[in-house]
Amino acid sequence: MADSSGNDRKKRNRRPGGNGNGRARRMSGEERREQIVRSVLKLAEGGLKAVTVASVAQDVGLVPSALYRHFGGRDDMVRAAFAVLRGELEKNLTRALTESSALEGMEKLLARQMTLLRAYPAMPRLIFSDEVLAGDNPLRLLMIEAQDRVARGIAAVVARGQELGEVRGDLSPADLAVIFMGQLLMPLHMKRLRRGEYDLEGQVERNWLAFRRLLVGPEAAIAMGGSES
Repeated sequence: MADSSGNDRKKRNRRPGGNGNGRARRMSGEERREQIVRSVLKLAEGGLKAVTVASVAQDVGLVPSALYRHFGGRDDMVRAAFAVLRGELEKNLTRALTESSALEGMEKLLARQMTLLRAYPAMPRLIFSDEVLAGDNPLRLLMIEAQDRVARGIAAVVARGQELGEVRGDLSPADLAVIFMGQLLMPLHMKRLRRGEYDLEGQVERNWLAFRRLLVGPEAAIAMGGSES
C-alpha cells in the first residue's frame, strides 16, 4: 500500500482559503479595503472614538503602518464606512421608487431601513455622534449630504404617489419626506437615551400607521383598515 502520510500532512497544513502550501491566500487590495471598512463599522458600535488606526489594525491583524497602503488615515477610513452606509440607503430608495404602489414602496422602505439598522448597529452611533456634529468637521458635511439625498429620494416617492392618486396632493412632498425620516430617527434617539430599553420596532410600526393616515387622509385610511382614532 502507498504511504499516504505526506498527503495527510499537506491536508492538515492547508488552511481555509489557502493556496495548498499551508499559507493563507493573500487578500487583494479591494478585499483588504472591504475588511478594513467592516472593522470600522464594527468598532463604531462603541462610538467613533473607538475607531483609531491602532484599533482597526489590531482588529484586522495588521500593523498600523500597513493600513496606510489602503487609506490615507483614520478619517479616510471613516469616510469609506459612511460611503458604504450611504450606498445601502440609496439602494433602498431606488427599490422604493420601482414599486408599483408608492405607499407600498414607502412601507417597504421603512422596513428595509430597519433591516439596515440591524445589519449595521453602528448607524445610530454615527448619526448622533458628537464628532460628526462638531464644527466644520468633514463628516458633518457628509452627513448633511446623505440626509439631503435621502430626503430628496423620499420626496420623489411621495410625489409619485400624488401622481398616482394614492397620496393627497395638498401637502408638500419635501415636508412629508422629513416627517417620514422622523418616524425612525426619533425612536432611535429615544432608544439610545434609554440604553436599549425601548420598543423601537413597535413604535416604528405605529408611526407608519399614523403617517399613512396623514398621506391618504382619514377616510381613505379607515377604508384601508386604519383606526378612526
